[in-house]
Amino acid sequence: MKAKRNNQRNTKSKKIFNNIKKYLLIIICIILIVYSLMYNFNDIFFNKKEVNLGSITLLTESDSDSMKPLITETQLIITKKERINKIDIGDIIAYYNINSREENNIKIQTVKNIKQDNGRTYIITKGENYMYSNNEEVEDDEIVGTVIVKIPILGLLAKLLQMKLMLIVYLAIIVFLIVQKYKKEKAVKKIIEKQDRQIKRRNEKLKNIDK
Repeated sequence: MKAKRNNQRNTKSKKIFNNIKKYLLIIICIILIVYSLMYNFNDIFFNKKEVNLGSITLLTESDSDSMKPLITETQLIITKKERINKIDIGDIIAYYNINSREENNIKIQTVKNIKQDNGRTYIITKGENYMYSNNEEVEDDEIVGTVIVKIPILGLLAKLLQMKLMLIVYLAIIVFLIVQKYKKEKAVKKIIEKQDRQIKRRNEKLKNIDK
């Protein structure tokens, strides 16, 4: 009796654990798909290479070596929006590189100096692998945010999800699921119709017997 109860508990625990794994996997998949859709939406309609969640921004580094090994292209970078007066020398910031040929290209570099000129505050940055600071003057409205988290490996996954090809993949998955649902409904309908025919024949036989 005791062994039976233990087996029932183990079975119940396994079932709960499997359900947790299943729902966790579903949640992760939903998060990845939402990230991919948001990134591609921003890229296509606003030419922005990031995903904004309020004051939090998710982005990936380009193939630049300027910040290695602190920042690499394999990392998912999370930044938090800060006003320029809250930023200190030594902070790592992401900002829009206005001198780039690509519109809205984002750079990630270290703050080396904070200057003021006629009431205007701006930042001078430097890549860790560069000998000298940049000549760029980064102003408040160009700052994406300060780097608060760097998640290894996820940058590679994020770059895969950033590909526009993924939109075709999602469309193909949606079409596949719709087709599968239609086939399932059709199969269920056939089974019900078959059962109805069998019940009808049985009733007719019973009526004939009664006669």
